[in-house]
Amino acid sequence: MAKHMTDEERQDIERHLRKGWSVAQIAKKIGRPECTVAREIKKRRVDSTKGAKKSSSATCALYDSCRRTKVCPVECGMKKLCKNCFCCIEACPDFTPRSCSRLTSSPFVCNGCEKERTCPLPKKFYIASGAQTNYEGILHGSRQGVHASDEQLARINDIFSQCTRQGQSVRNIMVNNPDLFGICQRTMYNYVNLKKFDAIRGDLPFACSRKPRKSRPVTKTDAKCRIGRTYKDLITHWMANPSLRDRECEMDGLEGQKTDGRYIFTFIFNEDDIVLGFISGSKTANDCTAIFRTIWDAAGPELFMKLFAIVITDNGPEFSDPVAIEANPLFVPLGEDIGRDWKDCESPNKYRARVFYCNSYSPKQKAHVERVHEEVRRILIKGVSFRSLTQADVNLVFSHVNSYTRGVLDDTTPYDSFVARHGEAGKRFLDNLGIKRIEPNEVNLTPALLGEKFARHAANVILQRNNVEVK
Repeated sequence: MAKHMTDEERQDIERHLRKGWSVAQIAKKIGRPECTVAREIKKRRVDSTKGAKKSSSATCALYDSCRRTKVCPVECGMKKLCKNCFCCIEACPDFTPRSCSRLTSSPFVCNGCEKERTCPLPKKFYIASGAQTNYEGILHGSRQGVHASDEQLARINDIFSQCTRQGQSVRNIMVNNPDLFGICQRTMYNYVNLKKFDAIRGDLPFACSRKPRKSRPVTKTDAKCRIGRTYKDLITHWMANPSLRDRECEMDGLEGQKTDGRYIFTFIFNEDDIVLGFISGSKTANDCTAIFRTIWDAAGPELFMKLFAIVITDNGPEFSDPVAIEANPLFVPLGEDIGRDWKDCESPNKYRARVFYCNSYSPKQKAHVERVHEEVRRILIKGVSFRSLTQADVNLVFSHVNSYTRGVLDDTTPYDSFVARHGEAGKRFLDNLGIKRIEPNEVNLTPALLGEKFARHAANVILQRNNVEVK
């Protein structure tokens, strides 16, 4: 069985393409079949508008031999050949879009092309780092989550929900609509359990008589979410916008006991070390998106875009829908697809944030939130259950953590530093989220803050961790 292509081989492909090598030469050099290299390049090449000119007459296939004059139906004053006029494309009935043979035959990309700088056509490039990220995302995402597009789910929902409520089984519906479903029967049951359709599990015949599976797949909204949003891209963004340095929001989360399934999403604003927490019943990208809607409503557009100019997070599946986080609801109607890459967006107002992902196993790249978690864990001991916690309890925990003085803030509290920086708008934002200022002598960073029962539970967890029998 052939081995998967490695990152080093992809680097070799990109390097040799820039030297002008053909696919056959590259395949021989790295010891791979020619068809494998060609398939890799065509599958993972990316589109680029670098140097492209939509209004240039040079994009016409007849440009070199064209001698037409007076193309415009009215007198426009053009004395020379019409191909020298920018209106030629729109007025000429013989306009034929030009295509490049490099993109339809070896090497299938514009890497190494001598005409790259002057070519007015849209281009395709093979970038090794992006290809590797794309491969890793697909490999990881193939093992979990929902892969059907929103449009496909909507089409399935119309027929599936109607027939299900008429008493038809999943198998019967799929057999009678073979062109509608590109997924297996087991996947349909998973989608129903994930509440992707109007029909619920109780609408399925005999479903309620069977016990649901204990393990629930985690929704992976976009397996390619890291492309264009890596830590390397963040550094490039910093260099282009030095004023945003140290103004990042770091996003992470805290887990309780594995069995209770509850999760606390955490956000820390590096300038003031202030941290926010939101408890959720599950650990999915949809939950994360819902929390951002809550924050947007509490902060208002102006403060939100200041606080979330840059969002740094890890590679967890709960953070895998950057488009939903970045979309500005003031400019994007509900359900509209704003695209996958904000760098090429013609309307920057469609975006309210910039999301970037740390490298794997690199906690130092978001060190602020990791350190503040140590303070939070003094109350929410690792291993305790979050089942009894409400959002009011979480607000109380984070109010005390944010009222604890920090040496890096010249012995002031994150709460005071945040309000001093953002004024009345900042205080109103914290009030809307239930974060209060606690008097210095009343700050409590022990489990007893949440009551005697929770404190006993935390003490038992500590004893069990140290192999002490709990009576």
